[in-house]
Amino acid sequence: MIAFIIILLLPFLQLGLTYYLSISTLLAMLFTLNLKAGDLIYSKKAFIKLLFFVAFSICMLISGGEVNGYFNADHLRNIRESSFLVVILMILSSRIYWSEKLTFQVINLLLFSSILIFSLTLIQSIYILKFKYIGIPDYFYVMNAGTIPGELDLIYSKIRPAATFGEPSYLSLYCLLIIIGLFPIIKLYKKALIIVIILSSTIIMSLSMMGIVFLIFFIIFNYLKAKFDLNKKALIMLPLLSISIYLVFYFLIERILNVISGSDISFNDRVLTPVKYIPDILMNHPIGIKISDKFYESYNYGYVDISYILHNAIITLIYSYGFLGFIIVYLVFRSARNNYIKYALFIMMMQNGGFLNIDKVVLVLFLVYLSNSINLINDKVRRI
Repeated sequence: MIAFIIILLLPFLQLGLTYYLSISTLLAMLFTLNLKAGDLIYSKKAFIKLLFFVAFSICMLISGGEVNGYFNADHLRNIRESSFLVVILMILSSRIYWSEKLTFQVINLLLFSSILIFSLTLIQSIYILKFKYIGIPDYFYVMNAGTIPGELDLIYSKIRPAATFGEPSYLSLYCLLIIIGLFPIIKLYKKALIIVIILSSTIIMSLSMMGIVFLIFFIIFNYLKAKFDLNKKALIMLPLLSISIYLVFYFLIERILNVISGSDISFNDRVLTPVKYIPDILMNHPIGIKISDKFYESYNYGYVDISYILHNAIITLIYSYGFLGFIIVYLVFRSARNNYIKYALFIMMMQNGGFLNIDKVVLVLFLVYLSNSINLINDKVRRI
């Protein structure tokens, strides 16, 4: 029952009244109720790793991004993020999973929610062409509220559908996590293949450059990787479907041209800007900078609005913790149990804002549960 509620609420992850009074917090609590004793700490070795993670988190608190001597908001943020880091690392290295029966029920629910998300994305696309927006009002969002279009945005900006999410890239992240989780059994279970096709279509329809690029790379990687026992016909269908819808939405061609010319804001903020500022931050602030400041004083670039820099979760970690941020990124990827999960984590880190947030904890929990459960089913079928 808890798993069903989680799946149904997951598309509303960004909604709530405040950061803690939110759907994300509720989902984290529901996941906690779903855990059994020993799920996260299943061996002496895991317990030793936990002690190491806690010790590392204390280092994060001490680093604190050059915080002042007194206790302030930056310390509170560091406490929260170090706690979330421990939880994420424990989840990634755990063997949590749903039973086989529950996993197939979850797939049925994912099919239902995927159809709803696809339908809402399609409806939004149609209404955006009419300069109208149908969706959840911005005051219900605790994340990405500023990206919900207003009347002037609909007229003068190029708005893209995002379904129940605050922006298209977050919609594509949600879709990609499910695609990655279900992909190993698309040959075995037709509903899984249908879900993957529906969500692939949703990503294309959202016009999210990030989502489309990661989807194409994922398909190509699996198509070329012969050692994975996957259905080649299914792999051929996905890129053909993507290309067909891609040609319909010619707007993406303009975005590609903007990326090449250097005028695409989203690409610049997520990729080019981090590459530009990381050396400057590490050279001048090796233990990080307090994130509560509105401006960052760069020796090379002068005063820069922090919101302009932090459009990538990896650079947010480096900005906050300096060289320690690289170690955090390494630990996260080192703790992942397979390459699919590592790929999904990389996609998460390409998102706006921070990785060590409550919504990312929920997404990691969902991803690990789904991936572990699907892999168990796949392994069982291979043994037969």
